[in-house]
Amino acid sequence: DDSFELYFNLTYTVYSIPNIILPFFGGYLVDKVGVRMMLVLFSAFILGGQVVFAMGVSARSWALVLLGRTLFGFGGESLTVGQSTLVAEWFKGKELAMALGINLSIAR
Repeated sequence: DDSFELYFNLTYTVYSIPNIILPFFGGYLVDKVGVRMMLVLFSAFILGGQVVFAMGVSARSWALVLLGRTLFGFGGESLTVGQSTLVAEWFKGKELAMALGINLSIAR
């Protein structure tokens, strides 16, 4: 069914399109509000999005599935910005590159 393929591909699109711009604003908010508060907020978007997504799958509602993926996207890549900031605060010098590498390999 062509409509299934369309909606299935939209699940990635609605996650990706906001993340072309949102990490810039996420980085700004991390700097202004604080890394810990923003990590909680970004994680809340991810959790909320995943809950809505799961409800959409259970209800067989593409609208809820897409809404859930959009909410998930609001926190997804911005969380990576916050995580990198936190790693940079915790590790200095020669430890930083290894810590960032471990973070990227585990977080992705």
